Amino acid sequence: LLFDSHSAMKNEEEFTEGVIVADSFNHRFSPLTRHKRPRALIPVCNIPLIDYTLELFHRNGIKRCIVVTNHGHEDIAKHLKKVESYFEPMAIETMHSESTRSFGDAMRELKQRTVIANNFVLVTGDVISNINLKPLMERHNSWCKQDKTTLMTMLFTPCDHDHPLRSAEADVFVVRDTQTSRLLHRGAPKGTHLDVPIDLIMERSRVEMRFDVVESHVYLCSPLLLSEFEDQFNCLNMPQLVDSVINNDIVSSKVYAVIPENAYAAQCANLTAYDAISKDVMNRWCYDLVPDIFGPPAVSSSSRYTYRRNHIYVEKSAKLGRNCQLLESAVVGANAEIAFGENNDNENNKTTIKSSVFGNYTKIGTGCSLDSAYLFDGVSVGNNCSIDHAILGNNVTVLDNVTIQEGCVIEHSVTLGPNVTIAPHTLVSLRDEDGRDARKIDDKGEEGYNDDGEEEDENGSESSKSLQRTFTYNYSDDAAHLNHLQMAKGERKLGRIVSADTESDAGKLSKYECDNDVVGEFGRGFVFHHSDDSTDIVRWQIGGMHGCDANEEESDDSEDFDDEPDVETPVDAFSREVLDLLQTRMNLASIEDCSISELQLEITASRAAHNIPVEDISVIIAYLLFKRVLEDEVHVDSASTLLPKVFRAMGPFLANYTRAKDEQLRVLDEVFCLCIQESISGKSFVAIVNQLYDHNVTGEDAILEWYSTQQYEEDNLVALHNSLEKFVTWLKTAEEEESSEESSEEEAEEESSEEDETSEEETDED
Repeated sequence: LLFDSHSAMKNEEEFTEGVIVADSFNHRFSPLTRHKRPRALIPVCNIPLIDYTLELFHRNGIKRCIVVTNHGHEDIAKHLKKVESYFEPMAIETMHSESTRSFGDAMRELKQRTVIANNFVLVTGDVISNINLKPLMERHNSWCKQDKTTLMTMLFTPCDHDHPLRSAEADVFVVRDTQTSRLLHRGAPKGTHLDVPIDLIMERSRVEMRFDVVESHVYLCSPLLLSEFEDQFNCLNMPQLVDSVINNDIVSSKVYAVIPENAYAAQCANLTAYDAISKDVMNRWCYDLVPDIFGPPAVSSSSRYTYRRNHIYVEKSAKLGRNCQLLESAVVGANAEIAFGENNDNENNKTTIKSSVFGNYTKIGTGCSLDSAYLFDGVSVGNNCSIDHAILGNNVTVLDNVTIQEGCVIEHSVTLGPNVTIAPHTLVSLRDEDGRDARKIDDKGEEGYNDDGEEEDENGSESSKSLQRTFTYNYSDDAAHLNHLQMAKGERKLGRIVSADTESDAGKLSKYECDNDVVGEFGRGFVFHHSDDSTDIVRWQIGGMHGCDANEEESDDSEDFDDEPDVETPVDAFSREVLDLLQTRMNLASIEDCSISELQLEITASRAAHNIPVEDISVIIAYLLFKRVLEDEVHVDSASTLLPKVFRAMGPFLANYTRAKDEQLRVLDEVFCLCIQESISGKSFVAIVNQLYDHNVTGEDAILEWYSTQQYEEDNLVALHNSLEKFVTWLKTAEEEESSEESSEEEAEEESSEEDETSEEETDED
């Protein structure tokens, strides 16, 4: 009581202390965090999560930061030692307690050690945020001054219901007093219903119900919060304590809720959130926490990242082969090599990359496709591989012709392949359930324990001997691991991509006794299964917007909701919003004078809000342009005249989303089908294709390929297809004329130079 009274007297002072709870107390990132590596050190765009949290404190004037640790304490302490100079003058301390098993235990440990005396900021170690806390701190201080029972201020951030960050556990709604900002109710929806105590509404003149927010996991707290956790010893986490306080008439403590605008805050609570946050960082939604600006020198050199169009970040020492296609949203770390290999000169072996992050010293072969792939330091991928929505830990080796399907997580130092497909949502660990590494089979067929599978430094494989950007990796003598980063006389050297058909200086690829039916003939790893008592398993949701329990089954009463209206999908919502914009901003009567700059910005914002894949934008827009013209019930002839003008106006915008030939072919298919459905004339079809060509929406190669590969039998399809014949002939002729003109110009230049030389010689003779 004396401690609490003393703390309340100091509530008027400015915030100087911050607390980071670095342990997540769950296993949602297993097997990546199975051994020592805590979630706080998992990299997001090649920067550990905890560095983003430390930056939140640093830029908001926190002088003293206390990091509460349990799992992976030594690794966290070592990392904090490396980066502490970057966050000066903020002092960083660690408080280790092996007895903490929950967030509530960490709060009670803080209370027992009496290390907090003033108002403080409380954050979990997996939060990324650019919120300006200073004005919110002042508001909290004023509330504490007015009422000594103020417990804390919770910060919520706006988030649409369909956003990937809104997982099942984060699907909450809040009720607060509009005048005082006091939190009155916090609950989770039950199906399509919200249960709110009616007295909360009737007792107040005005309340606000928000279903479009999520918790930021950033809390402005008074020291009374620690006492409350101590009194309610059965509260394991913050939501339990908040519900207990605001729903208890006996407890007089007050909780306030604030929803900052134009700020970003998200917790990396599961694999789905990791994917969404990584893309938000690449797409600069949490500016200025982006790779080319933010990064402690000990783990990242932001000044060495160059920012390119389409949200692509490439470290200056990275090497990109001629067959490397960075389509959009990619981070390429230091000394990475992409699309280098034996078939690098073959233009058909393109390596396409989008929405992916490559750590330092990663190597990618040719003929690969990577979408939403997150590769940590030292990962090697062979030729003709496909990785879709997967996370690969440090030093993972992927041999040739391996397909890793959506939702897979591969632990460090695992080897996969060759010629194998990893099923969706497969977790692969280096060790079996008993903690033993795979048995190595020698040339004589005998088995023995493999002793070279020691864990590398789990802290991002960073050397603990220097604060500079040095990385060390363990590697075996086997050819399967020669592609890992090799260290010789203190110098970093890259190995080569190992093919199952080649031999190295160390001999043939070694075989291991493990789950070879999953990881491949020369693979090294075991399928990882969560324990039966795990209740916090959340799968990586691809395409779905809500995380769910991996063991969750359909409810027996699911048929009770058959009569309810269908939930609007993200694509439907995006299409509806864009069509509304086209109706209000695009005047068909004066389409030539229509300014679409603002329209383009709003469409881009809507795409980001609904998380629509970039490759689908051009097709959706093409369909909506047809719908916009034809919804006014104009005559077909008038529509045939209007459509080319509309596509001419929207051409520069569509060009941003058709960089790859496949996307261009899809646009041509869509326009062709729409012209057939709406009986648009062949002349109009040719005019539309011409506008797409003029504005670089579709390239010459795509048009020629589409025309030559499409074959139809029905007369109307054949007629519309053949209407493009003259345009295609013109393209071919223009190409030939251009090449002949270039040759003529070269010949003319040569003749001119010869004449000049002759005249000079005649002048010299005179």
